[in-house]
Amino acid sequence: MPCKVTHIGDSPYGKMPKFAVDEQIIMEYKHLYPYLSRFLPKGELNDSPEFKAYLLSEGPNKIYDLSDFMMMTLPAPRINYYKSSNYFDIQKGVTGYANEIIEALGFFPVRMSLDVLKQMEVFSQAILFLGLIFDIIILLFVILSVLLIYSLLMISVESKTFEFGVMRMVGLSKTGIINMIILQSFMFVLPSVVCGFLMSIPSLSGLYETLFTDDMGIDKTPYPSSFAVYQALGVGLVIPLLSSIAPIQAALNKNLNDSLDIQRSKT
Repeated sequence: MPCKVTHIGDSPYGKMPKFAVDEQIIMEYKHLYPYLSRFLPKGELNDSPEFKAYLLSEGPNKIYDLSDFMMMTLPAPRINYYKSSNYFDIQKGVTGYANEIIEALGFFPVRMSLDVLKQMEVFSQAILFLGLIFDIIILLFVILSVLLIYSLLMISVESKTFEFGVMRMVGLSKTGIINMIILQSFMFVLPSVVCGFLMSIPSLSGLYETLFTDDMGIDKTPYPSSFAVYQALGVGLVIPLLSSIAPIQAALNKNLNDSLDIQRSKT
């Protein structure tokens, strides 16, 4: 039966064993039986127009009843099933969908093999440990950022003691002082948040182009996810608020006489 080769692949694309790539021939089920009807062996089957008509009309559907192997793919986007760093969450999602497939097949004895899930089980502990390391790194950066902004605010409060005293003397309330310090702390954080979002786009684009290819079916849009945006904004909101607590207390604890005494050292 002559066939025309339309594509020669050099990668298993996760659909077949790597060692058998050079030995696989793939044809769509819906084309096999109708095409086979044109090249039947000489004899009774080839001389039966009813059998040929049956292959043409019922073949594309009947062949599915005769198949002994079925390959399942998760619904798009498949990457969502594997995003979690917790292997048990991944296992729950994949096996839950696989059980739906088994139930839909009815009473047929089905043996299912989840090869991708097996591979992820091997690396599950490493992925969990790597995620823990990244969480610790993020926590350290948050602590360092809080300490840095706290130091800058304390220096600003101590150096502007006289200015705060003058403003309090002309009617500035404690709420106004608190708002000034918080606003100053946000001015330290705002440029870094904006630069972080701007730098994330080329960074994600280069990372996706290096790790993923078009045939993987993974969305390579180089924009942070909504969760990443909310997380970044949350961290950018918490850091200045935590950094402002001690400077606000220091500014409010100073009495007006000491603030206006220019002869006394403020440091």
